[in-house]
Amino acid sequence: KMRFAEIYNKLGQGHANVHNIDVWNLRGKTSPMDKLAPKLIRRSQKEGYIAVIIDPIYKVLTGDENSAHEMANFTNQFDKIATELNCSVIYCHHHSKGSQSGKNSMDRSSGSGVFARDPDAILDLIELPVTEDRYTQLENQAVCDTYNAAIKTYNPTYNDVSLDDTFSVKQMSYHLMCAIKSKEVLSIVENNRKKSVELARQASAWRLEGTLREFPKMKSINAWFKYPIHVLDDSLGDISLEDDPKKNWKKGTEKANASRSEKSKKELEEAFNILSENNEPVDVMLVADYLEIARSAIYARVKKHDKFMIVDGQITKKSTNESVISK
Repeated sequence: KMRFAEIYNKLGQGHANVHNIDVWNLRGKTSPMDKLAPKLIRRSQKEGYIAVIIDPIYKVLTGDENSAHEMANFTNQFDKIATELNCSVIYCHHHSKGSQSGKNSMDRSSGSGVFARDPDAILDLIELPVTEDRYTQLENQAVCDTYNAAIKTYNPTYNDVSLDDTFSVKQMSYHLMCAIKSKEVLSIVENNRKKSVELARQASAWRLEGTLREFPKMKSINAWFKYPIHVLDDSLGDISLEDDPKKNWKKGTEKANASRSEKSKKELEEAFNILSENNEPVDVMLVADYLEIARSAIYARVKKHDKFMIVDGQITKKSTNESVISK
């Protein structure tokens, strides 16, 4: 509740709509999703919500995160909530371990590939590496903004500050001394300057990327997180997730290709396990429809996989001997 209040105060838009947000705090009282969903539906049936946010899902996870079958059953609970309450369901998931720089936004989720295929929209937030130069620039701008705000507050008739001056610490220091003569006020401004520099150092840079099922690909959004809000900054767009993109280009490309190959194999295995009953053969078109790719792409994936083969349009598992021979 304090966080909500701080966000509203920072935005300066009043608290008129805060009653539209209900928080159900389940810390220490949570239960698995299959038991939580019916309770959530009963509790929310008459509230007319337009969205339900479940954050984070690992607190309510049921089953093995890496099992496609179990995660499909798990995510079906979100569909049930959306259908029963006639609203959107937003769930918050975490990244897999290790570096995320060589991965597509939809491949960063931890666990089964179901998390990449189940949502209608995936919004992925990743922290950007920030250099000392950029932090220095952020500090300087914070000082300029502090001085400019002080001049407008304590001497609103002072109009000598140009737009270019608001980006120069030297010029704003000059204007501050011209506009404000009181030592007491200058002492207050100095304290505010120290706080603004400290907050600038605490800021972190983030990039929001999206994978949308029903809409065109979205442009990446870059922002500083300056507690309690995110502040958009297009200048962060030139930051690469790699420490040295040119130096590591080849290595990163090879790693990304290997990652895509392993992902394709894993998706094929998951699709077969879900669609097959007792490891019986599965029609190629069923798998193609499930993975939402072309029939020819399925043949290419099976050809590269040492556990499967296609016979008369049916994907079947190889016997142990056949797998050994194919290797």
